[in-house]
Amino acid sequence: MLLGSLSSCIEYFEPEIPADESAMLVVNGSIRSGEKSVFVLSRTVTLGEKVPDPYVHDATVAVCGTDGMRYKAKQNGNKYEVWVGRLASNEQYWVEIVTPDGAAYSSEPMSPVDAPDMVGHYSQLGKNSPVEFTIDTYPTDEPTYVSLNYDETWEVKTPYIPTHEYYPREKKIFATAKPHVRGWGMSESTATIIEPTSKYVNHSIKGYKIHEVSSYDTRIYLLYRIRMYVEAVSKEEYEYEEARRKQTDEMGGLFTPQPTQLPSNIHSVNSDRKAIGYVGVRGKISSYTIMLTRKEVEYNEVRKMEILSPGEIKKLGYNNAMLHDLDYSVLDFDVMANGYNWISTWAVDCRHYTWKTQTETMPDDWPDLY
Repeated sequence: MLLGSLSSCIEYFEPEIPADESAMLVVNGSIRSGEKSVFVLSRTVTLGEKVPDPYVHDATVAVCGTDGMRYKAKQNGNKYEVWVGRLASNEQYWVEIVTPDGAAYSSEPMSPVDAPDMVGHYSQLGKNSPVEFTIDTYPTDEPTYVSLNYDETWEVKTPYIPTHEYYPREKKIFATAKPHVRGWGMSESTATIIEPTSKYVNHSIKGYKIHEVSSYDTRIYLLYRIRMYVEAVSKEEYEYEEARRKQTDEMGGLFTPQPTQLPSNIHSVNSDRKAIGYVGVRGKISSYTIMLTRKEVEYNEVRKMEILSPGEIKKLGYNNAMLHDLDYSVLDFDVMANGYNWISTWAVDCRHYTWKTQTETMPDDWPDLY
């Protein structure tokens, strides 16, 4: 995930189509002012076909503009990433793609569209209620279409710091060189949400719930951050996303649009090949950040933590390997009992699946409060 940017927030679209329309290029992504733009290229597959890797690798992808700019993207796994500068409202921009077989494609030139200003809120009705996050946008003179997204980051810190660690390969216990007690997890919205502001009074969205977190979720155990974003999109992009959603949700229906009927703005420039996708051009993106600690919300612990003393372990007939397999970890050495205390692993290891963490490295923009 990209902290501070929604450029990696892409809802992948891999439609199945009739055999005579197979292997069409599918383009996901958008051009973003002053941010990293991310594009994913894939191929359509025929009905019932199993393809191990539908992604297109080793293509040339570049963002271009009528002001003469041209930024070439770098491939990073299944993504093509490129940072672009600030986009001018009086210029137009597009993406150029050349696949390894020499087929060239281009999106239609478009001017960037600025998003309306916004503010975010959170609320929790009671101790057992989820924490809800909502968005309001400021009034605009004209109706528009806005894309609503978010990313979230959370910090966890285990209740206990272990002094020793069991190594299952060696089947021995050693002093802990570096306890794994502090970690961070990250996530972002995956679904594309586009709202027409014409549905609201003064074209101002009010109280739109974009996300919620259960009061039992360990993401709000210590410190939680959500960043909510509003992006303006064109009417044509909204229509594409609506048609794509219908094609995905109602696959096989009598009136379901086929992939080739989607209002794509990606076209081949050197052949009659068809492509699927809509590359929008983002101008100013509005955002709002909320950070919560356990002082602001009610977090309900539902996990059971157990500490087993050397005497209890002996009574139960457990050995070290058995304890490890039962999801216990060494806590410390009990001098009086001349043995090791063991504890539920999640209580001493931030890497445990309970915490949903991905890294023990603090994000660059994270406040060091603990």
